[in-house]
Amino acid sequence: MVGFVGRKTELGQLRAAIAKDESILVFGKVGIGKTALLRAFARRSGYMFWREPNGLRPLLLRICKRLEISTTGMAVSELLAAIESNKSERIIVVLDDLHEASKRSARLIAELAMAVTIVGSAEAPLKGRLDWTFNRKLHLGPLSRRDAMHLLGRAYSDAVYRESRGYPLALLAGGFHPCILAERVDLLPVSLLAPLAYLLLSLRYLALIEDQHSFYLLFGLFGFLLLSLNRGRRIWK
Repeated sequence: MVGFVGRKTELGQLRAAIAKDESILVFGKVGIGKTALLRAFARRSGYMFWREPNGLRPLLLRICKRLEISTTGMAVSELLAAIESNKSERIIVVLDDLHEASKRSARLIAELAMAVTIVGSAEAPLKGRLDWTFNRKLHLGPLSRRDAMHLLGRAYSDAVYRESRGYPLALLAGGFHPCILAERVDLLPVSLLAPLAYLLLSLRYLALIEDQHSFYLLFGLFGFLLLSLNRGRRIWK
């Protein structure tokens, strides 16, 4: 399966944590393959997979249904208590995108962790909220060149690997994906440059300073330089 390519070590760590009934958090940058790994892991193992950390009630109802617990008229807190007190089998839940959890949801997930084993994913360790809930933490890194070749097969090329920087999502997208730009900081965003240009052009006519052509020429050259530098950072970084 795609989610397991290049992740033999990480897969072993996931299985080891679950064997010891430990909750484990998988973290890494956007596009690194957290969701693909956990979805494939949950599908192969038969675990529940959930991608909405702020909508936990449907998940709790699914767990209760599996445990054959009557949920008529129960609030979320009552569902959690019922799961904890009536657990007749081992339950493993895979929760994705935990960095998006609100404070209230984080408290609910922490309470849920007392009753079930949680395998979670986030873009970074969850400091101050859910970090303490997990017994282990697993950092997911980029794929090696060899693993990238295995993933893409005949579609692989060194150029695609360089552009993707080993990010599985970008590799599958042909070497370019917004996740690659997520960690880059533009010198001056285009979204800011355009309004500034319109503002200065408007001031030119409002203030009737049409004789200062050199100023606008320098501004145009400066804007062109910034855009060129931004493009260069995208290509070569």
